[in-house]
Amino acid sequence: MAEPAFNPTNLFDLESLKSRLMGDEELVAQVLEACVPDINANFRDFALAIQSGEVETATVRIHAMKGASQNADLVAVSELTQQIESSLRAGDTEFARQSVERLEELVGQTIGEVRRYLNN
Repeated sequence: MAEPAFNPTNLFDLESLKSRLMGDEELVAQVLEACVPDINANFRDFALAIQSGEVETATVRIHAMKGASQNADLVAVSELTQQIESSLRAGDTEFARQSVERLEELVGQTIGEVRRYLNN
């Protein structure tokens, strides 16, 4: 499978998250604070699973990352995890293996943005 075009327009859609949570800043912070450790743990487990050929575990972990990132409007992570999950479910593990570094980079950048927001 050829690598799909991936060009996120932003990492984190704060306005969308605020809108869905009816402008409740406290709830926005709670959602973001809850998603950071979840995404980190699921990324670590996904990377280990895909590296060791545990496709079912990798699929479960990437699905969990996708859900957490969608809940918090972490757009770039959500888009890439969706592509990875689709490729795994189609039996293509190569795209997932090739995407680990890019996903790690996006997770780091996104968490940095979330932490900057939370610290303001």
